[in-house]
Parts: sequence; structure tokens; C-alpha cells
Amino acid sequence: MLGDFAAGCLETSLQWRRKIQTQELTVGTVDEQFRGTFTQTQAQVKWSARKKGFEFRSDSSAQVVRWAEVGEERNGAFFF
Repeated sequence: MLGDFAAGCLETSLQWRRKIQTQELTVGTVDEQFRGTFTQTQAQVKWSARKKGFEFRSDSSAQVVRWAEVGEERNGAFFF
């Protein structure tokens, strides 16, 4: 048994900011077919969790983002 069940709520928020650079990548060998466009950005994540008698919120002002990237890719049957 895992213990008592307690209902709770988890909320997350991710905000992409300021495009730094965009890179296109294509690998087109017989074994590997992959194409993508990736953009390095800045990002901020906020999250909170709560249940009866307890609440926690992240402190986004103390956040250090080392790398953030958003992209689109195609591979396999969707390569072409």
C-alpha cells in the first residue's frame, strides 16, 4: 500500500522569451532521417503545489536559466 491518499493541486507555467538564435538541422542518411528548426531562447518556469494544510510556490526571482530551447522536428515517416 502506498499510504493515505490526499487530493492536491499542481500548477505550472512556462514562458518563452527573447529569441537568441535559430538553427536548422538536417540528418538525411538511410538509417537516420531527421530535420528540425530549433530556437534558443530565455525562459521562466513557475510552479506551485497545494493540498489541505500545505502550500508551496517556486521563487522565480531566484531562478537561473542555463539553456532554453523550443523547436519543431520531423523524423521517420514524417521526414519528407
